[in-house]
Amino acid sequence: MFAPSLTVGEYLRESILPTLSEALFVPEGGRCQAAEYGVRQLAQEIHDWAVGENITGLKLFLPSGTGTTALYLSKYFYDNKINIEVITCAVVGGDNYLRQQFATLCPDDRCHPRIISSPKKYHFGKLYPEFYQIWQQLAQAGVMFELLYDPLAWLLMLNYKQQHPQQPIMYIHQGGLLGNESMLPRYMRKFDKK
Repeated sequence: MFAPSLTVGEYLRESILPTLSEALFVPEGGRCQAAEYGVRQLAQEIHDWAVGENITGLKLFLPSGTGTTALYLSKYFYDNKINIEVITCAVVGGDNYLRQQFATLCPDDRCHPRIISSPKKYHFGKLYPEFYQIWQQLAQAGVMFELLYDPLAWLLMLNYKQQHPQQPIMYIHQGGLLGNESMLPRYMRKFDKK
C-alpha cells in the first residue's frame, strides 16, 4: 500500500522497481541522467550531418521544459570540443527554473545551453494568439509542430534569425503531435472567426 509520507517517485523506487528485473524509472519530463545516452546519439548524428554538409557555426534551437535534451546536446558538444551551440528557451517555469534543472543534471555551467529569454511572460498551457498564428503560418508551409512547446521557441528563433541572418540554425522538433488533438480545438474555439 502507498505510504502517504513517500512521494510517488520514492514509492516506485522503493516498492515497485525492486520487484521488476528489467524496469527503468524515468521521471516525468525525462529529467534524469539515463536520458544522456540517447541524446548523445542524437548529438553525434547532428554533428555528422553538419560535417557532411560542410556547415560550420551551427546553432541548434529547441524549447525546454526540464531542459534535459538541450543540456545533454550542449554537454556533448562541449565535451567533444565541437563548434555547435545549443540555444533554448524556457517554456515551463521561467529561466531560473531552467537553470536549476540544468544544475541538477550537470553542475558545470560551462556546458549549459544558452537561454534566450522571452520579452513577454507566457504561462504554460495558456492560449496566445501569436502562438496560433505562427502555428497556422508554418502549417500552411507544410511544417507541422505541436502547440504547447514549439510556438514560443519558433517565435524566439525567428527573432534570433533576424538579428543573426548569416548563422545557420537547426530547429529540433519536440516530437509528437498527439497533443494537438486537444490543443487545436481549444485554439479554434478561442481565435477562429465564426
